[in-house]
Amino acid sequence: RHDTTVILYGRDVYAGARVAQIMLYAGVKDVRLLDGGWQTWSDAGLPVERGTPPKVKAEPDFGVKIPAQP
Repeated sequence: RHDTTVILYGRDVYAGARVAQIMLYAGVKDVRLLDGGWQTWSDAGLPVERGTPPKVKAEPDFGVKIPAQP
């Protein structure tokens, strides 16, 4: 949904930033990049979840007209 907070990380800062731009363009209002990436988070001993997340039924409508922020 466009009104969800999305936190991104990637192998490098550029991958996450690219996806963030696409999501903002599509209308997601709150997109954030994990500072330092996954490795920094994990190395700091911060909480992580492992395993496969439960399936979530996709919404038939994203909630905004795309592009929302051209």
